[in-house]
Amino acid sequence: MYDNLKALESNLKTVFITGVSKFSKVSIFSTLNNLIEIEKEPEFAGILGYTEKELYRYFNNYFKKLANKFKITVSEVKSKFKNYYNGFRFTEKQLKVYNPYSTGRALNYLRFDNYWFESGTPTFLVDLIKEKKFDVTELNNLEIGRDEIKAYDLDKLELVPLLFQTGYLTIKDIEDEIIYTLGYPNYEVERGFSLNLIKSFSKDRIKTPIIHRIKKSLINKEYEQFINYMKSLFANIANIDIPKGIEEREHFYHTIFYLTGVLFSDNNLGVESELLTSDGRIDMVVETENNVFIIEFKCNQDAKKAVEQIKEKHYSDKYKLKEKEIVLIGINFETETKNIENYLVEEL
Repeated sequence: MYDNLKALESNLKTVFITGVSKFSKVSIFSTLNNLIEIEKEPEFAGILGYTEKELYRYFNNYFKKLANKFKITVSEVKSKFKNYYNGFRFTEKQLKVYNPYSTGRALNYLRFDNYWFESGTPTFLVDLIKEKKFDVTELNNLEIGRDEIKAYDLDKLELVPLLFQTGYLTIKDIEDEIIYTLGYPNYEVERGFSLNLIKSFSKDRIKTPIIHRIKKSLINKEYEQFINYMKSLFANIANIDIPKGIEEREHFYHTIFYLTGVLFSDNNLGVESELLTSDGRIDMVVETENNVFIIEFKCNQDAKKAVEQIKEKHYSDKYKLKEKEIVLIGINFETETKNIENYLVEEL
């Protein structure tokens, strides 16, 4: 394509190209040297998606239809729509845009869904994550230097720049114009990508009903049923190489559980992982309207030890002001059976 553009240069005045990564060390760019990259320029921050102002100006009637369909207010619909499809930021300017592909389909069909992944699945990126043993629990809070997301070397593909370029990660914050914090742009991308990741660990396709039942049993505090559903999920995990060290094993199972949590999170249920406290890191917190579930994972040890760690390190202190019931859950995995061995629940 670039060769043809160069040959037609005398007949072209302006050419706008999108959806193409510019890789370094590619010989064609030594001849086609008049490309100007505008994607990170603040004046073009809103060119590749709908700004909130544009969305409400041109599609307000559709939001009214959505509100009528779900019997909620227009304000509530817009908040949910923002959570699903907004959040893409490409420049230093603090302007975020909505995914135009997903926005168009959601408004046309009057249904919230993961439309972006219908246009293509990230198999290559998922395989690269597994190959590099990348910590997926860190994908929503990654720090990287500004220059590190610019170059793309075909001989040595770096995962984070690829995730940024392909839209799975976006700019969350910029410190001193040098340090970029990247993360998932919205719920649609996080959930869709997490589903592809957890499927990559599975012998068979992960079924939506099991995810829903895991979520429902936890919300209803049906702990035995919750663990049984989790065991069913882990029984489906493929026979891949389990890390040898205890910490690595804990992290492997924690990753699977974390991805499951992402899949059943929504506006009324938040899931966070590796939360930093003054005395350590909490493996996972699931917060509902009425409860805060603090979950700690152990491997080839004991669930009681996991709960003791939550107490000793005072992980629950930061949630006591929320006036919600706090539940401590310790889960122990056994590498020989590749599943949950025991668990312990304590309600504070």
